[in-house]
Amino acid sequence: MTSRISLDYTCMTAAAVSGGVDDSEWTELAASFRAAHAATMARHERGQLGFIDLPAPGAHLQAARAQARHILESGVRDAVVLGIGGSALGPIALRTALRPSGWNALSDPTRGGFPRLHVLDNVDPVTMAGLLE
Repeated sequence: MTSRISLDYTCMTAAAVSGGVDDSEWTELAASFRAAHAATMARHERGQLGFIDLPAPGAHLQAARAQARHILESGVRDAVVLGIGGSALGPIALRTALRPSGWNALSDPTRGGFPRLHVLDNVDPVTMAGLLE
């Protein structure tokens, strides 16, 4: 699959803003962009950038939805994510954005059968034991 990236630099030009980039600089940058793209593709061909070949996101979405259905149908009441830093902050942000405040404290019927989501940003034994209790 080939994708094209376009760069709209209209508001970055010298004509649009004081101190902006003039046309000759954009011409030089275009050559730099082409060189960077060629170098990236060469690394990909050497097998160094496998992420470029990841499957289409639709397949992952379908698998995630199937897993979510399975979890809901199996009666899971609590889900636990173990993470540190961004691995914990992302799920916390999503839970905060997509679920009512105090989600984990809500009753099972109020949560509509959806599990509580516990995100541990620290996997020390005391924290783990507290959650498991």
